[in-house]
Amino acid sequence: MLRVLTLSTLFPDAVRPRLGPFVERQTLGLAAHPEVELQLVAPLGLPPFPLNLHPHYRRFKAVPTQEVWKGLTVHRPRFQHLPGTSGRFDAGALTRRLIPLLTDIRRTFAFDVIDAEFFFPDGPAAVALGRHFGVPVSIKARGADIHLWGQAPATAAQVRSAGCTADGLLAVSQALKADMGRMGMPEDRITVHYTGVDLSQFRIVERAVAKAALGVDGALIVAVGALIPRKGQSLLVEALPHLPDARLVLIGEGEDRARLLQQAQSLGVADRLRLTGNLPHGEIADWLAAADVMALPSASEGLANAWVEAQPDRIEYLQKKLPAHHKLIQAAVWNESGISLELNVMTNTESTSLLNLGTHASEHPNVTLNYKIPIKTQVLSDLIPLNETPDLIVLDIQGAELPALKGLGNLINKVDYIFVEVNRREVYKDCTNVRDLDLFLSENSFKRVTTRWYYKQGWGDALYIRKNKIKFQ
Repeated sequence: MLRVLTLSTLFPDAVRPRLGPFVERQTLGLAAHPEVELQLVAPLGLPPFPLNLHPHYRRFKAVPTQEVWKGLTVHRPRFQHLPGTSGRFDAGALTRRLIPLLTDIRRTFAFDVIDAEFFFPDGPAAVALGRHFGVPVSIKARGADIHLWGQAPATAAQVRSAGCTADGLLAVSQALKADMGRMGMPEDRITVHYTGVDLSQFRIVERAVAKAALGVDGALIVAVGALIPRKGQSLLVEALPHLPDARLVLIGEGEDRARLLQQAQSLGVADRLRLTGNLPHGEIADWLAAADVMALPSASEGLANAWVEAQPDRIEYLQKKLPAHHKLIQAAVWNESGISLELNVMTNTESTSLLNLGTHASEHPNVTLNYKIPIKTQVLSDLIPLNETPDLIVLDIQGAELPALKGLGNLINKVDYIFVEVNRREVYKDCTNVRDLDLFLSENSFKRVTTRWYYKQGWGDALYIRKNKIKFQ
């Protein structure tokens, strides 16, 4: 029997019942394993008196210090969090608070391992506690803990040190594992552990039926995520004036709520924006089923479950899983058919491209060529039936966007929206430059209306809209 002590500052409570559903689902699943006994420590960071009297913190008085949550023993100790210090003291304060608590817990529950479910402040505290009690430590990275806390001056060194010291590490995606490796964490200790999806709730429903159930009509854009700057919802609000027939639904809660409402009012689109707040998964599934577009404008994600990259080794799997009315085509699209090229399959698969690596090679040295697949190119105009031309085309093909779009031929005149990866540096050798893409699409009556550039790596995503579909306000 393995005794696991799980440490998580992202576990839900009575005040925040929808906090960290992915942590809750995983923890309850592990606790249900017949060979596992598990207790959970879910600390709350609160400021000292009199700041703890602020309504934001005072509400946590309703949270018990110990309870049984869905059959699981949960300890909820308080530790001192100092506002305005960017979290630099949180891990130390958490460690000092937990040593006496875990000493008491070990008298009746001699845990074999500490399982930290977030990298900060959980990770550094877990490493210190593991050293104190002489047990191994595992830390799971989920995204923001690496991309935010792992980069912030006040906490980056603590995150890196914990990652280099822990006995085992988990990452929710291969890309996040690579980011951890670039920070100096040993990749041979990192295992990719994907976040699951509850298919009993997130299911395929006929869109018209889903819309009718929600009482909505017309074009619907839905985005799910905390309302914080890093999630990028302001880009969607910014694009709304150019989509006069569309409504935008933002599911989630956070500090950006008031700013997003003010932005919508200033752009004259407040009547087409709906902020639902946090919703149960079942209701989120209803909105996603009704959506014409599911948008994910985040600056970074550990694993965005909404997107699945087109990867050669996934084609057979997708063919089996997709319903019959969905069409899946495996092709190397170019501006001319029958050209012999090679598909460069990279070690992380999402960097796979028809082009060789450019600046990507020096910026991500751990991503290298795995193998090559000889292929013959095809053009999109041969793959898309004339009566099935889509309104929206989304391209994420690592530098080959312009040849692919040229392969549309006259079908491009039937497309109204193009969402595409763009480059302003030679991320891949001879890749499409955004200036050339702008020129070609402008000649075909499109305008680039919004762009999100990622870090300083010279690439990003852009939305082009047919000019007669743009409505300026």
